[in-house]
Amino acid sequence: YTGEIVFASNGGRIALPVSMEIAQAPVLEVDPVALDFGLTETDKTVEIANTGTGALTWTVSAEATWLGVAPVAGETLDDATATVGITVERDGLVAGSHEGRVVVASDGGTTTVNVTLEVEPAPVHAVAPVALDFGAQTPGLAPTVTHQGNFESQATLSHPQPGSPGPAPGPPPPP
Repeated sequence: YTGEIVFASNGGRIALPVSMEIAQAPVLEVDPVALDFGLTETDKTVEIANTGTGALTWTVSAEATWLGVAPVAGETLDDATATVGITVERDGLVAGSHEGRVVVASDGGTTTVNVTLEVEPAPVHAVAPVALDFGAQTPGLAPTVTHQGNFESQATLSHPQPGSPGPAPGPPPPP
């Protein structure tokens, strides 16, 4: 930018030329700023944009051990975007809701992406009745095997008396 400052008085007028250069300034924009992985999703993405001028240099870090990010750093030019993958690993997490954060830090600002996910409870099995008596008068007894949770299951029946042929595989219970 250029201009002038004018000093005027009854003694005269003086014009002082002025010039100014504005440095390029990157501006960080991240979209979305919240991710919900629900019960089953494992991969999502966020977009990093430079809505300013010049080069935006950025880093991405996960603030929970169950969160992964890639790539972890980059540079985005004027009006350009970059995609960062966010992944979650549920193994080892207790059942329930979990919250974490991904932080995008740059020379054009810092933005936090809030991440949530759900972990289902471990499966629960139940057998009824808990004991069967296959005496001479009640052939054909069968237990009922039930389960709660989102998983595949198989049931096995066995006879504990010595000399028995061992476990006989049974069909899995219906989901």
